[in-house]
Amino acid sequence: KYMNGTYYLIEFTARGGGVFVGSKIVPYVSGVDNYRILIESALNRCSEDTPYQINTAIEKNKEKVAGLCFFDLDSKGKPVKKIYGEALLKKTFDDGNLLDFKIDFKVGDIIEKPKDGNTRCGHFIAVSDNQDKLNDLIEKLYKEVYIEY
Repeated sequence: KYMNGTYYLIEFTARGGGVFVGSKIVPYVSGVDNYRILIESALNRCSEDTPYQINTAIEKNKEKVAGLCFFDLDSKGKPVKKIYGEALLKKTFDDGNLLDFKIDFKVGDIIEKPKDGNTRCGHFIAVSDNQDKLNDLIEKLYKEVYIEY
Protein backbone atom coordinates (compact mmCIF):
# COMPACT_ATOMS: atom_id res chain seq x y z
CA LYS A 1 0.00 0.00 0.00
CA TYR A 2 1.22 3.49 -0.79
CA MET A 3 0.31 6.14 1.78
CA ASN A 4 1.73 9.60 2.45
CA GLY A 5 4.72 9.03 0.17
CA THR A 6 5.68 5.67 1.70
CA TYR A 7 5.10 2.06 0.61
CA TYR A 8 3.89 -0.38 3.29
CA LEU A 9 3.90 -4.15 3.07
CA ILE A 10 0.37 -5.30 3.80
CA GLU A 11 0.58 -8.98 2.90
CA PHE A 12 3.24 -11.34 1.66
CA THR A 13 2.85 -14.86 0.30
CA ALA A 14 6.03 -16.78 -0.37
CA ARG A 15 5.54 -20.33 -1.56
CA GLY A 16 8.53 -22.62 -1.47
CA GLY A 17 7.00 -25.39 -3.53
CA GLY A 18 4.31 -27.94 -2.91
CA VAL A 19 4.37 -31.26 -1.08
CA PHE A 20 7.15 -30.38 1.35
CA VAL A 21 9.65 -29.14 -1.26
CA GLY A 22 10.33 -25.91 0.62
CA SER A 23 9.77 -27.17 4.15
CA LYS A 24 11.59 -30.52 4.09
CA ILE A 25 13.49 -31.24 0.86
CA VAL A 26 15.33 -27.95 0.37
CA PRO A 27 16.57 -27.80 3.99
CA TYR A 28 17.72 -31.43 3.80
CA VAL A 29 19.69 -31.17 0.55
CA SER A 30 21.08 -27.69 1.25
CA GLY A 31 21.47 -27.60 5.03
CA VAL A 32 19.74 -24.22 4.91
CA ASP A 33 16.53 -23.34 6.73
CA ASN A 34 15.18 -21.38 3.79
CA TYR A 35 12.00 -20.29 5.62
CA ARG A 36 14.09 -18.81 8.45
CA ILE A 37 16.21 -16.96 5.90
CA LEU A 38 13.11 -15.62 4.11
CA ILE A 39 11.61 -14.38 7.38
CA GLU A 40 14.86 -12.83 8.56
CA SER A 41 15.30 -11.16 5.18
CA ALA A 42 11.76 -9.78 5.22
CA LEU A 43 12.39 -8.39 8.71
CA ASN A 44 15.82 -7.06 7.67
CA ARG A 45 17.47 -9.22 10.34
CA CYS A 46 20.01 -11.13 8.28
CA SER A 47 23.57 -10.69 9.43
CA GLU A 48 26.46 -9.86 7.14
CA ASP A 49 27.57 -13.49 7.61
CA THR A 50 24.31 -14.93 6.24
CA PRO A 51 25.54 -15.42 2.64
CA TYR A 52 28.72 -17.09 3.94
CA GLN A 53 26.69 -19.35 6.26
CA ILE A 54 24.39 -20.34 3.39
CA ASN A 55 27.28 -21.12 1.05
CA THR A 56 29.07 -23.11 3.77
CA ALA A 57 25.95 -25.17 4.49
CA ILE A 58 25.35 -25.87 0.81
CA GLU A 59 28.96 -26.94 0.28
CA LYS A 60 28.81 -29.23 3.32
CA ASN A 61 25.60 -30.89 2.09
CA LYS A 62 26.31 -31.03 -1.65
CA GLU A 63 26.23 -34.85 -1.79
CA LYS A 64 22.78 -35.14 -0.23
CA VAL A 65 19.92 -36.10 -2.53
CA ALA A 66 16.17 -36.52 -2.09
CA GLY A 67 13.36 -38.03 -4.10
CA LEU A 68 9.70 -37.09 -3.76
CA CYS A 69 7.61 -40.07 -4.84
CA PHE A 70 3.86 -40.54 -5.08
CA PHE A 71 1.51 -43.47 -4.75
CA ASP A 72 -0.70 -42.73 -7.76
CA LEU A 73 -2.98 -45.73 -7.62
CA ASP A 74 -6.32 -46.68 -9.15
CA SER A 75 -8.21 -49.66 -7.75
CA LYS A 76 -10.59 -49.59 -10.74
CA GLY A 77 -13.60 -49.75 -8.46
CA LYS A 78 -12.32 -52.59 -6.29
CA PRO A 79 -11.83 -52.11 -2.54
CA VAL A 80 -8.36 -52.37 -1.01
CA LYS A 81 -7.97 -55.88 0.50
CA LYS A 82 -4.47 -55.56 1.94
CA ILE A 83 -1.68 -52.98 2.18
CA TYR A 84 1.86 -54.36 2.03
CA GLY A 85 4.97 -52.53 3.18
CA GLU A 86 3.65 -50.11 5.80
CA ALA A 87 6.12 -51.47 8.37
CA LEU A 88 8.95 -51.01 5.85
CA LEU A 89 7.99 -47.34 5.38
CA LYS A 90 7.95 -46.81 9.16
CA LYS A 91 11.31 -48.55 9.62
CA THR A 92 12.87 -46.60 6.73
CA PHE A 93 11.57 -43.37 8.31
CA ASP A 94 12.88 -44.36 11.74
CA ASP A 95 16.28 -45.18 10.18
CA GLY A 96 16.47 -41.61 8.79
CA ASN A 97 16.10 -42.58 5.14
CA LEU A 98 12.67 -40.95 4.70
CA LEU A 99 11.90 -37.35 5.57
CA ASP A 100 8.17 -38.01 5.40
CA PHE A 101 5.60 -40.53 4.22
CA LYS A 102 1.86 -40.82 4.13
CA ILE A 103 -0.58 -43.51 3.06
CA ASP A 104 -3.95 -41.83 2.82
CA PHE A 105 -6.15 -44.90 2.42
CA LYS A 106 -7.07 -48.02 4.35
CA VAL A 107 -8.38 -51.52 3.79
CA GLY A 108 -11.87 -51.30 2.32
CA ASP A 109 -11.29 -47.98 0.52
CA ILE A 110 -11.80 -47.64 -3.21
CA ILE A 111 -8.92 -45.63 -4.65
CA GLU A 112 -9.64 -43.48 -7.67
CA LYS A 113 -7.03 -42.30 -10.13
CA PRO A 114 -5.79 -38.93 -8.86
CA LYS A 115 -7.10 -35.87 -10.68
CA ASP A 116 -4.55 -33.50 -9.12
CA GLY A 117 -1.98 -33.28 -6.34
CA ASN A 118 -4.63 -33.03 -3.64
CA THR A 119 -6.26 -36.33 -4.61
CA ARG A 120 -3.11 -38.47 -4.54
CA CYS A 121 -3.41 -41.28 -2.03
CA GLY A 122 0.08 -41.05 -0.57
CA HIS A 123 3.73 -40.15 -0.91
CA PHE A 124 7.20 -40.62 0.52
CA ILE A 125 10.34 -38.50 0.51
CA ALA A 126 13.43 -40.71 0.33
CA VAL A 127 16.86 -39.28 1.16
CA SER A 128 20.47 -40.34 0.91
CA ASP A 129 24.01 -39.08 0.65
CA ASN A 130 24.40 -40.76 -2.73
CA GLN A 131 22.25 -40.84 -5.89
CA ASP A 132 22.73 -44.57 -6.52
CA LYS A 133 21.67 -45.45 -2.97
CA LEU A 134 18.65 -43.17 -3.33
CA ASN A 135 17.64 -44.84 -6.59
CA ASP A 136 17.98 -48.29 -4.96
CA LEU A 137 15.87 -47.21 -1.98
CA ILE A 138 13.11 -45.77 -4.17
CA GLU A 139 13.06 -48.91 -6.31
CA LYS A 140 12.86 -51.09 -3.19
CA LEU A 141 9.99 -49.07 -1.70
CA TYR A 142 7.99 -49.08 -4.93
CA LYS A 143 8.52 -52.85 -5.17
CA GLU A 144 7.67 -53.69 -1.55
CA VAL A 145 4.91 -51.16 -0.80
CA TYR A 146 1.87 -52.22 -2.78
CA ILE A 147 -1.84 -52.90 -2.59
CA GLU A 148 -3.88 -56.04 -3.07
CA TYR A 149 -7.36 -55.42 -4.50
